[in-house]
Amino acid sequence: MIAFGLVEDNERFRILIKKEISKLNYSTLVIDVVDGYELLLKLNVAKKLPDILFLDIELPKIDGLLLTSYISQVYPSIKMIGVSSHSNKALVTEVLSEGAISFISKHFTSPDSAIYKLTYGNRNVFKEAIDQTILNNTYIDDLLFNKGRELILSTSTNQLINKKFPELTSIHKQFLLLNAADLSYQEIALVMNKSLPTIKKYLSFLLDKFEVKNKVELVTFCIKNGLVKLPSYYDQFVN
Repeated sequence: MIAFGLVEDNERFRILIKKEISKLNYSTLVIDVVDGYELLLKLNVAKKLPDILFLDIELPKIDGLLLTSYISQVYPSIKMIGVSSHSNKALVTEVLSEGAISFISKHFTSPDSAIYKLTYGNRNVFKEAIDQTILNNTYIDDLLFNKGRELILSTSTNQLINKKFPELTSIHKQFLLLNAADLSYQEIALVMNKSLPTIKKYLSFLLDKFEVKNKVELVTFCIKNGLVKLPSYYDQFVN
């Protein structure tokens, strides 16, 4: 039995993706949430972590790219499949670079549509993605990027931090990612299972470390130095 997780804020797509999961006789849905913050809270207390997580990229609170970075660090056993309406090679590249194994477009939810039939024929892209992800093989559907073997991954944020700032702990790296999300410090404390004063100590340490004055400057510093990646930056690149 494969345990699946799903984070999708669009109700229509959530229903369609859950319908596809239910068709698999070897599946169970253990997490079903609408935003990244709820996902991380659920993972904190989950009795069973998902084996495969379907992760929308455009999400409130914490976007899918930040989530990919965070989950790769904190829950490395979870295999992630990015799901989006994007056809942006740059964004797909970064999601895979940050730790997702596969990336598919939401066209798989409309197998009777003309664009699906023209691109895939009678193939089941949803099942293909799952089968390859289980094997740790990268899968990118043809509507997103039809030359997957030529895709060159970038350096992940975790690798960059380890190289530039090896003295930073895993806790500091987690905080940097959550600090770039649309979360209050109380919400960050809940995600990290820490007290609010402890979270503020992390902030103070990192402000001094990078010689910046506040949260906004810290986020800007991290983006400029590749320590955090946001999808809004990669949206400007078009195939």
